[in-house]
Amino acid sequence: MTTSTRNSIPEDIAKSVLLTFYKNFIAAGLIDPVGKSDSQLLAELARHVRRYARQEKLYGCTDYSDNLLTLAQSFRRKADYENSCLYYATWFEHWINGVIMVCISKSGLFTQANAKDLIRGASLAAKFTCLPQLIGLPPIRKTHCDAVLHIAELRNSYVHYKFTLTDIEEWANESEKWKRSLLRAAKSVRYLVEYKNRHIFRGLKHKLQFPGIKKGYEESPTRPRSVRRVPRRH
Repeated sequence: MTTSTRNSIPEDIAKSVLLTFYKNFIAAGLIDPVGKSDSQLLAELARHVRRYARQEKLYGCTDYSDNLLTLAQSFRRKADYENSCLYYATWFEHWINGVIMVCISKSGLFTQANAKDLIRGASLAAKFTCLPQLIGLPPIRKTHCDAVLHIAELRNSYVHYKFTLTDIEEWANESEKWKRSLLRAAKSVRYLVEYKNRHIFRGLKHKLQFPGIKKGYEESPTRPRSVRRVPRRH
């Protein structure tokens, strides 16, 4: 990257990219922020970014989860409960798949191909109820597992619609049932965001900031979608 190219990058994008690197380096176990000053962390981040940039091939992926959540919340506010459910359910799948990939990559016990096979082959129920403990994480609370799986069932009933006849009285109350389910889903999103901050990003939210960078960054359910490079060991 040339000096002119660096100078042309808007400051907010540069800050977002730097913070994304920092967050992913913590998740990958490359940076341990415990007991370090911001200046020490900034120096350590710079060292890892330079090492990452020197690789012959750079690997990354697009994270759609923030955009999915924004759409889910927008449809819920508009009382378009079916489409809200569609995006909440997809967000839950992206969230758990991301957590699994981070933990498996960090352990070094499986190849990327093995990790993909696991994600494709495991049911959503298994991913939320069994896999966290198998990959070294604490269990996800049952109330939130139940809420996630219920939203997935509703999403499937909407996407794979069977035109099943329903009692008129039950049909009249259907919208209210979807609304209540989505309120539970919103609570589960908050729980899962906090779970990831605590167990993947080490719970040090106050450390996800640097001199000259906007204060208070953490994974948030309201951040716009961004393209994120995910550091990998080689």
